[in-house]
Amino acid sequence: MFRVADGEIPRTDKSGETFTFPKLYCLSIQLLTCCQCIAVRSEYKCLFGISSNIPALPPGDFNVTHKKDVSTLVINGKRGEVYWFLFVKMDRIYQHFELPRFTEADTEALAQRHLDLPIFKAVTFSDLWANKNRATLLAMEEADFETWTWGRFVCVGDSVHKMTPNSGAGGMAAIESAAALANAIHELLFENGVERSEKLIALEEIRRAFTRFHQGRKQRASAVVQASNNLTRLQAMRGFKEMLLVHLGIPFGDDFLIHAVVMNWIGAPLLNFLPPPPRSQTASMSFDPVPPEKTISPSSRFGLSILFLILSFSCLRILKIIDTRAPAPIPTPLLGLDFFTSGPLNRSKALTSIANYGIIYAVLLFESARRGNMLSLARL
Repeated sequence: MFRVADGEIPRTDKSGETFTFPKLYCLSIQLLTCCQCIAVRSEYKCLFGISSNIPALPPGDFNVTHKKDVSTLVINGKRGEVYWFLFVKMDRIYQHFELPRFTEADTEALAQRHLDLPIFKAVTFSDLWANKNRATLLAMEEADFETWTWGRFVCVGDSVHKMTPNSGAGGMAAIESAAALANAIHELLFENGVERSEKLIALEEIRRAFTRFHQGRKQRASAVVQASNNLTRLQAMRGFKEMLLVHLGIPFGDDFLIHAVVMNWIGAPLLNFLPPPPRSQTASMSFDPVPPEKTISPSSRFGLSILFLILSFSCLRILKIIDTRAPAPIPTPLLGLDFFTSGPLNRSKALTSIANYGIIYAVLLFESARRGNMLSLARL
C-alpha cells in the first residue's frame, strides 16, 4: 500500500499504519461517472436467461438467429445448460434519464411474441422458454465515456465503456482495462523492477500514471464498443446494408469473422511484470499486444496501395497489355487459349498466360492469408 501526499482525512488501520483520504470522495465519484450519464443511450432490449433439458442442442454449439429488428444468441454448455439471449429493437432510442424498466408481465409478453423464432434445426425459442430456469429483461445501455480518471480515482469496465453483449466482449474489455491499470500502478510503485524506497507518492504522479493508462486504453476500448454495437445492428438486420451482409457476406465469411475476433484477442494488453502465459505462445496465433496490422496507419496503407498500383501498370506496359502512347490489340493469353492444342507456340503462350494471372493469384493468396481465407477461390 502507499499513501497520498495531499490527503486530508487521516485513518489508521489495525497494524498502526496511517492512510489519508480526500474529503470529497463521494463527490468525486459522482462527478466522474454520473455527470457523463447524458452520453448513455439504449436502442435495444435484451431478454436473457438459462435453460436446461434440451437434448436437441449439442454441447459446445454456438447459434445465432438473424431477423429484422430481432436476433438471438444461444450458447450450449457442456453439462446441458443453455445460455441464451433474445435481442429486440425498441420503439425508439432512450436516453439515460428515461431508460425503461420492465416488469414480469413485460418479460412474458415479449417471450410470447417470439416463441416461433428458430434457434437450431427443429428447436425454437419456445423450447428455451418452456425449459428456462430463470430469465431477465433489461434495456441494453451503450456508452463510450471520454473521462475515466479524476485525481486519484479511476474507473474501468462498464462504468466507462458500455457495450451490447452480442460480441461477448464486455467482460473481456473490463479485464483488459484492469490489466492496463495494474501495469500503470506497477510502474508507479517500481522503477526498473525495484520497489521505490519512498513511501509518499505525490498526487501529480498518480494523475500522470492514470492519464497514461487512459490514453493507452481509450482507442482500443472505443473500437471494441463500436464493433460490438455494430454487431447488434448487423444481427438484427437494421438496414439494407446489414441485410445484404447477413444474406451474402456472413455465409461466405465464417473464417474471416473468426480471424477478426482472434486478431482482437491477441491485441490485448499484457501484464508487464509477469511472463506471458505459456499457452498463449503455443496457439496457432501467438499472443502479441501490438499486432503488425495495427502498426500500419491508413495513410501508410494507402501509400503502399498507390505504389503497388504504379508497379502493376508498369508491368502491364512492359508486357504490352497496356500501351499509354497508342491503342494496342490485347494479346492472345488475355483472351483465352486452347491449352490442349499441341505445338511449341501454344505452349509458350500458355506459360505466358499462367505467369500473367499467377501474379494476381499470388496477391490474392497473400491477402487471403491475412484475412482468414476471405479472398481465396475456395471461399468464393
